[in-house]
Amino acid sequence: MRRRYLVEGDVQGALDALERAIEVDPLAEQLYRRIMRLHAKQSRPEEADAAFKSLVAHLGAFDLQPSAESEKLHRELIGGGRA
Repeated sequence: MRRRYLVEGDVQGALDALERAIEVDPLAEQLYRRIMRLHAKQSRPEEADAAFKSLVAHLGAFDLQPSAESEKLHRELIGGGRA
C-alpha cells in the first residue's frame, strides 16, 4: 500500500500509512527508516530526526537500541548522533 502512494506521488499518504503501520508494530525499525528517508527527500530534516527519536524512545522502552543501519542512516540524513 505504501508503494502505491509513492507511485501516485502521494508522499503524505505514504507517511500516514507508515505511521499506521508503526502503531501496529512500534519496534519495526525499517518503517522508521522509510519515514526518515521520505522526510529527507522532502527537505524536512527536523521530521526525519523526530522519527529517529521516536524509534529510540520506542526501543528504549524495551531496553533496546537502534540497529547500526538505523544509526548510520540518521547520521547520513541529519549529520548528528542521538542528541
